Parts: sequence; C-alpha cells; structure tokens
Amino acid sequence: MADLSVQVVRTPLELAALAPAWATLHAQGCPNPFAHPAWLLPWAARWVAPGALRVLAVRRGEELVAVAPLHEDRGLRGTRVLRALGTGPESALVELPQIVTGPDPRRAVRAVVAWAWERADALSWIELPLAPDQGWVEPAWLAGGPDGPGTVVHKAVRACVVEPLPDTVEAWHATRKRNLRESLRRARNRLGRTGLPWSVEVHEGPDAVAALPTLLALHAARAALPGKVHHPGRFDDPAAAAFLRDAVAGLAAAGAVELHVLRVGDEAAAARLVLRAPGAIYLAWSGVAPQWWELSGVTLLTATAIERAIARGDRVANVGAGPDTAKLRFSERLEVHHEFLIGGTGRAARMTFGAYLGARALADLRRARAAVRTVPAA
Repeated sequence: MADLSVQVVRTPLELAALAPAWATLHAQGCPNPFAHPAWLLPWAARWVAPGALRVLAVRRGEELVAVAPLHEDRGLRGTRVLRALGTGPESALVELPQIVTGPDPRRAVRAVVAWAWERADALSWIELPLAPDQGWVEPAWLAGGPDGPGTVVHKAVRACVVEPLPDTVEAWHATRKRNLRESLRRARNRLGRTGLPWSVEVHEGPDAVAALPTLLALHAARAALPGKVHHPGRFDDPAAAAFLRDAVAGLAAAGAVELHVLRVGDEAAAARLVLRAPGAIYLAWSGVAPQWWELSGVTLLTATAIERAIARGDRVANVGAGPDTAKLRFSERLEVHHEFLIGGTGRAARMTFGAYLGARALADLRRARAAVRTVPAA
C-alpha cells in the first residue's frame, strides 16, 4: 500500500477542481452513471452540510486511481457517520452509490478502508458501498485498532437487473422471453387501435433538459395512479426536482443522458430517463399518463432504449435496482452491489452502533411491508 496516497477533498471548490480528473477516471470503464461527478456534485451541494465533505482521491504518484465520494453525516445524539455521497438524506436519488476505481479496484478499496479506519475512534460507524468487482471488506484489515479489532457488518445488498447486450438488434429480439415479445406486440397493436399518430421522441443534450418537465409530470401521475402497486413520487419535493435538472444537465454536457417520450396524438403518454456510462445504459425513472396505462408505454420505451444502446455498441443494459416482475421480463441476471458497516472504536461508538443495528432491522421490516402496498382506488 506504500505506493498509494490519499488526498482528502473537504470544500466545494476543491471538489470542483477534482471533477475533471474524476470524470476521466469514470470514463475508463465505470458502468455506473450515478458515480459520475456530474451526478454527485449537485447532490453534495444540496444535502452535504458545510465542512462535511470527505471525498478521497487515491493516487499512485500523480495518477488518480480511485475516488471515494464520502461525507460525514452528523445525526441525533451526537452520531458521526462517514458515508457515501448519495446516501443518507434523499438517498433515492442516487440508486447506486459507488467508489470509482481504476484497473486495481481491490487495492484502491483497501486504501480507502485504511484511511477511514485510522479515524474510527472519532466516528460512530463507517458505511462503504462496493461494486461487484471491488471485493469485500475483510475484518483482518481492521486488526490494529487502539481499542481492539474493528467490527465489520454486511449491511445490505443492492441487486440490479442487468442484461448483457448482443451485437445486433435482431439478435436481441430473437432471444426475448415470450411474455416480453407479446407485451411489445400488444403495445404496438393498441397504439394502432387508438387511430392516432404515435411516435417515440429521443431527446439528448440540452433537449433532454428541456423535456424534463414532461418526465416529472408523468412520474407524478404514475405515483398517484390508483389500484396499482405503489411507486413513490421521487420528485414531489422541489429540491429533488431541481437536483434532477442540474444532474441531467451535467450528464447531458458529457453526452451521457437520453430522455425518451412516447407521444400519442398531441399527448405525452409515457417517458423514460436513460443514463449512459462507458459501454452501458441505466434505465432510470419513468412515468405514464393514467389514460394511456394500457398501452405499456414504459415497456416500449425501455425496448427502444436498449435497441439504441445495441446500435451504439454498448454491452450492458442495467434495467434498474430492485428486481421486480417488470424488470425481470427483460433479464433474470442480477448484479449485486454490497454495502458494509465498520463500527467506531470508542466505547460510546460501540453502544451507538449496536443500537443503530437494532433500529435498522425494524426499519427494514417496515420498508418491506410498505413495498407491496397499492395506491387505494378512487
């Protein structure tokens, strides 16, 4: 580890200075658009307290080999938690928090853990998300603490439905599940039976930003749709909507976002936000107008986005975090992201950490029950 150094970025000005090199590292092959600085800097500007930034830039000599976008979150009863940008408040807006690493991800992660562990006596606990290629946090790394060995707890799994993409659109259609083929056929037939002209618009660059109000309106309409499984309205809060505009604008400037809109006659029937990363797309938030629900517009837009990705030469489509029936129609392959907790070393921290683990178990149970409720019928 002696050849790696860790620089701590603590101010928005320093973070802005790091962003170009961070974006270059991301472009070397990180398939996660939520790890791009264009997404995380607007999040940090809104929800990280002044003085709480702890973004780690790991270097080998002058070369940037990893960025761990962290912040210190101070909570009730004096808790101090070191966690990833995008977790904590408004965490639903960053579906996959991640450390960005270069060609030697496991050594870079160990350097991040070592830096955090050296400061564990001043923290209640540390939260670290790891991508599939970044390994595991090993308890042996924490053997040398002043109050004994550290405590590592596997906190959570974020499972995404991913689909490896073939070389041609024709090959993709030939291997689709029967129920997906039928759904796409029905969507086109129902669109034809409306008797109205229909089209799929693909907005990129500044046009994607300009089309965001359409997505926001349709997303809110889908969240309120009665008699369906509840989908929360992520952008009901004006701060969340403003964040999305800034984040999409940043990715649009990097050529890394598309907004697909299904139009039927003069109406926007459905919309889907597509985030792009090197060799990959991420199917992000969507929305649908209640009067056009039966058209399966979001499914049609998802297929359109995948077709465009294949034509562009992308190799993976991430259909989204949280496997469900709609996503699994596209693929049954899961990609698993892990999150770890490292307990602080002080006596008070140990007690606080134990209490947190108990409270978290109850909160997880409540969330699991809420996930299956439906919006009451009108």
